[in-house]
Amino acid sequence: MATCKNTRLVGRNSTLEFAIQCVDEDPALTTFKPLGAVTTKSFSIDGNSLEANDSFSSSGFTENQISTSSLSLSVSGNYVRDPDSFPNSGFISELLVHRFNAIKQDLSEDPIILVRYTRADVTLTAYMLVSSISVEDPDADLSTFTMELANAASPTYPPTLVATA
Repeated sequence: MATCKNTRLVGRNSTLEFAIQCVDEDPALTTFKPLGAVTTKSFSIDGNSLEANDSFSSSGFTENQISTSSLSLSVSGNYVRDPDSFPNSGFISELLVHRFNAIKQDLSEDPIILVRYTRADVTLTAYMLVSSISVEDPDADLSTFTMELANAASPTYPPTLVATA
């Protein structure tokens, strides 16, 4: 049987891992946990533009430039509710509890996680704010989850996007 290398860039070739830790901890020293059976991952970098016209502009058109950018991830997936069958199922519960506990306090703690999103070509590592997380438990073996993540303030360790080794 021949062993052929798959050169296609498909979603199953990308992975999403996380760690619950503070934004001042070095991502290079982190032990990441796989998020589980992620079915959809969506990554977005959106620019916040501002008008950059000056009194010498003669084109008649408004000119814009990027002032800052926002980074977001949307994630959906499935997990088995029985941890003995699928050990990663506990990670979704861990994230749900982390999000809940952060907001039930005195709002002094943001629900922040470190995320590593590895694609075939590039790897994103960033501290992300868990904007929302929802879990659906139908009358079946699989539960589903959806999360929205937004870039968190991390001046010491800003997001990185590097070529995948």
